[in-house]
Amino acid sequence: ILGIIVLVYLFRRSRKQDNQMVFNFWGLQESRWKKISFYLFLIALSGLLISLLDFRGEGERLKANIAQQKSVIMIDASASMLAEDVRPNRFEKSIFLARHFIRKASGHQVAVILFSDTHRKLVPFTSDLDLLDARLEALAKKSLSRGGTGLSLALQESINYLRDSEGKIQGNVLLYTDGEENQSFQDLKIPDEVNVAVVGVGTSGGGRIPMRSSRGDFQGYMRFGGKEIISKLDENSIRKIGENITNFKYWLVSSYSLPTENILSYFQSQYTELQKK
Repeated sequence: ILGIIVLVYLFRRSRKQDNQMVFNFWGLQESRWKKISFYLFLIALSGLLISLLDFRGEGERLKANIAQQKSVIMIDASASMLAEDVRPNRFEKSIFLARHFIRKASGHQVAVILFSDTHRKLVPFTSDLDLLDARLEALAKKSLSRGGTGLSLALQESINYLRDSEGKIQGNVLLYTDGEENQSFQDLKIPDEVNVAVVGVGTSGGGRIPMRSSRGDFQGYMRFGGKEIISKLDENSIRKIGENITNFKYWLVSSYSLPTENILSYFQSQYTELQKK
């Protein structure tokens, strides 16, 4: 605020000197539009400086009695996640659920992975919940690719992110997907120290997959062989994931489901049991 006052004073003094010099040499007065332009500039500059202020107040301190857990959040970004059988669609619902988990996940270090045909780490492990929430909020506006779901490969690769400096693998994987898999789950090798939670997003009745331009304009529904594709939540596929995983649990969600507390309780109970061992 002090910076705004000082800058406004300096700019106005400089402008007054410039106007006086122009009047002395050429006898010209400043036009009305030039005045308006100058004051709009000051307003814009002040707004920019005000935007740098943090109105949230002091941070809230939370105490954790145990060491931080490592949790990898995996979000399916394949084309089928655009189906609107849950509101607003499967992908945005997954983002909402992931953000809700992060807000509740004090005592966790969280990383975020986005996957479809390929996968990439969106956010490395961090305890900065504001950063994670902001990145996920921006992700909700992302235009999804039309690729398939390489769930098995992405899940297997995510395990490597849980490896510590001593080579030990331990932590949690939270997976948001509709279960449509293009590969087999038979080759999954998940250590016993890793807890896997899967949130199936969608309905058994399924929904059509809308296609939109980069500006969000609706361009019809995705077709194959001349027929509209109906994408359905594949619960059997989600069950198959757990056949080769010791510590596994899954939830199915609709438009208004919110399993965050159950997921956190599951992770905590498994982590406590592991600490006992």
